[in-house]
Amino acid sequence: MLCCRFFEMTYSYTMSSQAAMCLLNELKKYWYSYPNSQRDIESWYATIRKLILQMSRDENVVRQFREQNPYLIVSERPTNNMIASRRSHALDWQKTYQPQLTLVQENFSLLGYKNLIDVCEAAGGFSVTREPIGNEVMALEILQNAAKEVLNGFVFEFPPCFVIRNETSIHVGMAHLIANKEKKINRNGYRIRYSIQQIEIKKRLLDADFFMEAFATYCHELCHCFGGDASKTFSSALTDVIALTIQKQSVLETYQEQWKRCFEEQELNNEMGVST
Repeated sequence: MLCCRFFEMTYSYTMSSQAAMCLLNELKKYWYSYPNSQRDIESWYATIRKLILQMSRDENVVRQFREQNPYLIVSERPTNNMIASRRSHALDWQKTYQPQLTLVQENFSLLGYKNLIDVCEAAGGFSVTREPIGNEVMALEILQNAAKEVLNGFVFEFPPCFVIRNETSIHVGMAHLIANKEKKINRNGYRIRYSIQQIEIKKRLLDADFFMEAFATYCHELCHCFGGDASKTFSSALTDVIALTIQKQSVLETYQEQWKRCFEEQELNNEMGVST
């Protein structure tokens, strides 16, 4: 294979747009690659950018390339934690709802390809939240009280809950985390790595028949105080929570009855035309 730097100095400015497209196709396995550092001489990132710039000078070549590659979508490198979080969510959405799309580096936007985050947002893939209303307030309070009793000493924070109102969101639950500088350890020896600012739960779980699903989701999000989804500590903590849930089954059944009554009272009030 040609040396990246040698190619950049020798060929990239002299070839035609058509030739640039042919070579870009040969470098297909590098379309989603980014340099590991500013001095990464093994990276094809800069070369691909120059080829794309050369191609962009000819509309016919651009149109031909897009016809041959209709399912590309741009996924940029995150520049801060917020963008990294949105990118992570957008990637989850893409894998579930648009698996036919192929991720490519940001230079492909010069050929008219859309940005993954923009497409995800337009499709409602990100969570749109609101404060709980009506019987949702009581239901979430019941959920929180159940978690406090079952997970007493295992988890120390039980943050406020918000409602994910759009069903198109990829997530059923979500926890907003900030790094915890205190070296706090729970009774099972797990370090509390994050403080949870708030938890979000999808609207469809706030229903009379979905207490256990809502409780499992809430506990899952609480366990993120120990780490992210891919961490071993999080997985281990979640296993322990399942064991605690089984041990406290009779306690949960009591809260489940409260949960059902909460929604039944709301339904009765609706039938009678009483607002809550």
